[in-house]
Amino acid sequence: MCYRRFTLPLRYQLQALHQAQHPICAIAKQLGFHRTTIRRELARVCPYDAELAHDHAHDGQARRHRPRILECVWHSINEQLKLFHSPEQIVGRHQFEGQGCPSVERIYQDIYAHPKLAQYLRRGRSARRCRSSRRHAPLMWTSITQRSEAANTRQETLPSGG
Repeated sequence: MCYRRFTLPLRYQLQALHQAQHPICAIAKQLGFHRTTIRRELARVCPYDAELAHDHAHDGQARRHRPRILECVWHSINEQLKLFHSPEQIVGRHQFEGQGCPSVERIYQDIYAHPKLAQYLRRGRSARRCRSSRRHAPLMWTSITQRSEAANTRQETLPSGG
């Protein structure tokens, strides 16, 4: 079974089958969903009504997809970014002035979601670096297997220390 969402016609079918007192396994097989999905959908509204369940599902979906930063706050953040303030400075200023502001991490996520804004960052990166590349120091020497042949034939005498 592939992933599908419940549509209003499917909810009407579910309501009719449920009112006819068909078992949940039979309803799931007929509609092409897992029985757990059917149970969750029936639990959405009690007693089950297709239109109420549909409205409830769409309200929940709308809440989940709200913009995380309010438009007025985002406008203020944009203006400060264009003045080349860092997200850390922006959050600090908003906190100092007693205004609500999202976290530094949230601002960075939104900046990287809108590549045009990345040019206003101090480093100007359009994407974040992998964390592992920052953790490991670059190698300062070459492997002995990559030495030149001249280095292998050289002889060195140790200085005699007295």
